[in-house]
Amino acid sequence: MAAALAGAPAVHAQAGAPGLAVEAVHPLSGGEFHFIVTLADANGDPLAGTTVTATPTSPGGTSGATVALPSAGDGTYQGPVALPEDGTWRVHITSADPAAEVDYGYAVTGDTGTPVTQPTTTVPATTAATTLPATQAPTTAPATSAATTTPAAAETAAQADEDDDSGFPIVVLVIVGAALVVALAGVPLALRTIRNANANADRPSGSDGA
Repeated sequence: MAAALAGAPAVHAQAGAPGLAVEAVHPLSGGEFHFIVTLADANGDPLAGTTVTATPTSPGGTSGATVALPSAGDGTYQGPVALPEDGTWRVHITSADPAAEVDYGYAVTGDTGTPVTQPTTTVPATTAATTLPATQAPTTAPATSAATTTPAAAETAAQADEDDDSGFPIVVLVIVGAALVVALAGVPLALRTIRNANANADRPSGSDGA
């Protein structure tokens, strides 16, 4: 089996986990593929006895079951991973100690497969914030103009003024008329008094003794 797997290219870990690498993948039957992974420390020495797992994601983006890749000694971990659908799969492989991870692309066609280079995901640069238009100053409502006097209102006001002006002479006339009535009513009495006085003055003085 080692000879059959020797031609598969190794896919090493991404930055931050340089000790984990997929060395080979061998097609099995029933949609399974045998993965061989190596793990080494920072000095390149093989590491055994840790936990290594593989989680496949289908071409449609559905995650499959995570499977353990048992240790085969000498820093090698291997085991079957189900890739039952044609298309490009992404197999996410991780190690527990030291912590490392690598994504492995594998294009499946029937019972065979071909390693593919995973495209580097570029995070789009943060777009410049959209500049919002300056807040407009609140529109100042025009000052309330003085109430417009309608012609009808002006006429009513003028009439009221006339009524006020004409009311004063009427009151004066009433008072004067009343005074005249009182004065005229006393005229006969005054005349009668004057006549009586004149009559008494004309009477002979001797008539008083008779």
